[in-house]
Amino acid sequence: KSLPSSILSATLLKRNGLLTYEEYGTCYGYTRFLYKTAFLRSNKIGFPEIECWEDPVFMTRAFSAAKVFWADTSFVYAYRFGLHKKENRVQDFFDLLIAANEMMSVAAENDNKKLAEVIIEILEDKKSSIARAYSVDAKQIKKGLSSIQKVLKSADLGIDSDCIQALNEVYYDEIVSRLKAEIQKLKTIIESGLDIVVYGAGPFGERLESLVRREGGMVKGFAVTGDEVDISEKQGLPVLPYKKWKEKVANPFFVIAVKNESSREMIEGIVRADDYPFLSVGTELLGSEIEDAV
Repeated sequence: KSLPSSILSATLLKRNGLLTYEEYGTCYGYTRFLYKTAFLRSNKIGFPEIECWEDPVFMTRAFSAAKVFWADTSFVYAYRFGLHKKENRVQDFFDLLIAANEMMSVAAENDNKKLAEVIIEILEDKKSSIARAYSVDAKQIKKGLSSIQKVLKSADLGIDSDCIQALNEVYYDEIVSRLKAEIQKLKTIIESGLDIVVYGAGPFGERLESLVRREGGMVKGFAVTGDEVDISEKQGLPVLPYKKWKEKVANPFFVIAVKNESSREMIEGIVRADDYPFLSVGTELLGSEIEDAV
């Protein structure tokens, strides 16, 4: 994961010998440490049930239980490269909030101010990514931040807990900025007079068609993958297989509106292979609870 230089520099081991976790004070560098199995078992330390950000949580649990660890500044082994594909799924950022809450609890229980500051810095650094999750479920983001703030407020670490609530405004501003940019792209397409076909006849497709009408344009209809369609029309417009639209409209402009990220990527590949122009919109524009306010 890309991180600010201040967090990366904190992971550098500056000397050999025993270090306290409070002195090390971060939740990164987790790939280089070795643990005794008996220690982990006796302290019931394991990974949280999340798919992403589980390593920092495991590390904070283990190091807070150990209190001290032995540092070796020499190169003793290398982590495997290319082990994981970086997904950047929306769920990953919900997992980040769960992980941040768990780690903040550990920081509070152990009076580890440095760790708490690192967690806050990570949340600030990931604002662009978390904005994607905000657009899908703003309530879950607010709930996650509120939980983290509650933990920090109950701790005596000398950190103003209002900084967590301020992050909600940061995420809100970020997603509003993205929405404005996406709507401007859509306006440009509408003003060009192109024959717009919405690829996707689900809730996202319906919302996009309504958005086009709101901006003074109109679409020809909806395209779906496959040779058959479940319904013949939606919102008074025809629903046809993608191949049919290639025959029906001379120069269609496809606006892809599907929620699933992998499906959206697959559709992008299909349209790109046929050399048709397209705009792919997703959760930032169509999943947002605040789109109408932009």
